[in-house]
Amino acid sequence: MKNVKVTYFDAEGVAEAIRWLLAYGGQEFEDVRVGFADWPAFKPKTPHGVMPLLEFDGKVYGQSFAICRYLGKKYGLAGKTLEEDLVIDQNTNFYADVRLNGIQSFWEPDASVKAVKQEALVKTVYPELLPKLEKILKENNGYMALGRVSLNSNIFTLY
Repeated sequence: MKNVKVTYFDAEGVAEAIRWLLAYGGQEFEDVRVGFADWPAFKPKTPHGVMPLLEFDGKVYGQSFAICRYLGKKYGLAGKTLEEDLVIDQNTNFYADVRLNGIQSFWEPDASVKAVKQEALVKTVYPELLPKLEKILKENNGYMALGRVSLNSNIFTLY
């Protein structure tokens, strides 16, 4: 890959998994940070109206999971079979569901609504989801899939 750029807000966020995968693969890249104030003007220039973006060889790609899957395959972190890829994707997407439940309350601006959402997480959502996540980790010797470092190992630690 030539002229590689990762574009995201001036934060780690979901782009950090992409940065780590590029570093893992020994790929040099330009780390482009977009200020929050600049986002409204920058947004129409993106393929899907969201970031992060990965640019190389004159093409721009979006969607963090798609980018991570691509880089995981490129750098040997994907499954060796379609079934292994299925397990990696299944467990990655499950973790994304767990994370999404938590992040929704984190960004809630209304303090009273935030408190209600956080209470629901503690009383109902996490008691259901976290044991399932723990089971995945136990079955895979502490990894998210296949008992080894895989693509979703990066995503799990960063999301």
